[in-house]
Amino acid sequence: MFCEGAVVMGSRHRVTTSEAVLMTNVGRRYYLHGQSKNEIADVLGISRFRVARLLERAREEGIVRIEVGLPGQQDAGLRLELEQRFGLGRVVVLDVPDEGGRDLLRRLGRAAVELLGEVATADDVIGLASARPLLGIREDVDAFPACTVVQLTGAVSRPDALDIIQSIRDVTKVGGGEAYVYYAPIVGAARADDLRRNPDVARAFAMVPRLTAAVLGVGAWAPGLSTVYDAVTDADRQQAAEVGVHAEIAGIYLDRDGVPMHPRIEQHTLAPSFDELTRIPTRVGIAFGSGKASATRAGIVGGLLNSLITHRSAAEELLALP
Repeated sequence: MFCEGAVVMGSRHRVTTSEAVLMTNVGRRYYLHGQSKNEIADVLGISRFRVARLLERAREEGIVRIEVGLPGQQDAGLRLELEQRFGLGRVVVLDVPDEGGRDLLRRLGRAAVELLGEVATADDVIGLASARPLLGIREDVDAFPACTVVQLTGAVSRPDALDIIQSIRDVTKVGGGEAYVYYAPIVGAARADDLRRNPDVARAFAMVPRLTAAVLGVGAWAPGLSTVYDAVTDADRQQAAEVGVHAEIAGIYLDRDGVPMHPRIEQHTLAPSFDELTRIPTRVGIAFGSGKASATRAGIVGGLLNSLITHRSAAEELLALP
């Protein structure tokens, strides 16, 4: 970060106003506009060595200050704890108030987009599941790699009309990559095998073996903590709980230890299998809110997740587990 400071009057050599103006000009050109020392020298009619000396003095006098830190209000301490305890590859912990609501979801969605922008290239194939932080990210996508993006799971019906299909179209419009999307619910009356025969669905699922990274929403098997839980009948919820379902992550049903479970609604859940997902090199879980810590842990220890995006209170809840 480049920061302009006030002229320092108590240094070894008094900085005159004209020198301060010149240092500020050189600092802006070098740190903010990315001009080389040679370019600055040519524009200002001075030697490259003087440019270097001006930059050095600007730092000494506090006219230029360089700060190193994690962007976007991230908690480095919690990030490191999670990485070390669970052996995670990439972790983002947003240090934001635990207010819930749309603002938290937007921040998490932006963090996911930024993380993918860091790890992906035009040669990658990215999968996005129907996770709430990924819905309605249009205004938060400033840049995205020109990679292919695939819809991983069926969509979730929402009153605000936000869906994963539009989010995928938004990121590929910005990046210029190809989008593989389809219109089908993540869970419903139809059997998933029948839905996979639809040409658009088949086209998207044929891309799953080529995925290099995926973002998956973490849900706990309880009211309000899983979009699938909220979408199925009471009888299906009860039957899933009876066979040991504790977590639902991108349509995969897990017990407390991360072992895949097979409730009857699995036959009606449009999502890749556990084995298909765990072959993807980078598998990023998004976990938010209270009550999902043990579900998040299940996804990690069971091998479904190897990276995580979350926020401070959720991270603390996860680390507090035995």
